[in-house]
Amino acid sequence: MLYVGVTGWGDHDTLYKSGIAARDKLKEYGAHFPTVEVDASFYAVQPLRNMKKWVEETPESFQFVVKAYQGMTGHERGEIPFESKEEMFQAFIESLVPMKEAGKLAMVLFQFPPWFDCQRKNVEYLRYCKERMGDAPLAVEFRHQSWYSPAFLEKTITFLKDEKWIHTVCDEPQAGEGSIPIILQATDPEKTLVRLHGRNKQGWQKQGNKNWREVRYLYRYNENELNQWVEFTKKLQQQSKHVYMLFNNNSGGDAADNAKQFIQLAGLTYENLASRQLDLF
Repeated sequence: MLYVGVTGWGDHDTLYKSGIAARDKLKEYGAHFPTVEVDASFYAVQPLRNMKKWVEETPESFQFVVKAYQGMTGHERGEIPFESKEEMFQAFIESLVPMKEAGKLAMVLFQFPPWFDCQRKNVEYLRYCKERMGDAPLAVEFRHQSWYSPAFLEKTITFLKDEKWIHTVCDEPQAGEGSIPIILQATDPEKTLVRLHGRNKQGWQKQGNKNWREVRYLYRYNENELNQWVEFTKKLQQQSKHVYMLFNNNSGGDAADNAKQFIQLAGLTYENLASRQLDLF
């Protein structure tokens, strides 16, 4: 099955009626898409009450891709409120329980920063993460080109297969070492993750741009580009039973529109979405 959705559910204005309360957006989101990426978990390990609420507000077949906490992937943009790495991982694992019990946890996404390159200590850290996370399905997204260099590509894919990591296939600007090419290779027979970040090459890297985070994902895919991905996902579905495709090109609010356009171009129809009850009021 090909699941299509977007990253986060709060900022996609074209999905919601004007004035809808933030607390109601996930309920409405579930009427449009069968999956979503949880970004809040990157900034803070989520309390159980949040995870339970999100489980209760989505259809039975809905699937969450939960982004790993920043302290687990080496971003550490703020203070880490844990005394040890073991405590941090344990808290994150415990936060996943409601989704795991409901069968709604598609995977946990470990998105590593651009400086996480292909070297021994980072390979060992991937093994450590897998060991700490137990039986949770894990996806990895690299952002340093070395993992896919001619010298390491085959070894990277083999390693991910052997260690049972779900490969994240990315579409992003080709702008040096801090970006990766499209590698249409699954490493898990059950699941593959696809994340589309747009192709805004100028805005991808900081390079003195004060508004870098605001423009980084400023891009709208055209029909030809989306049709290309229709063919790409067909190739991935030959390798994995389920493909999860998330649009992250939302600096300009384009992700939801592109996701809906892709669903139409791919001829997809989803059953068991939420009813659009909020449209009645």
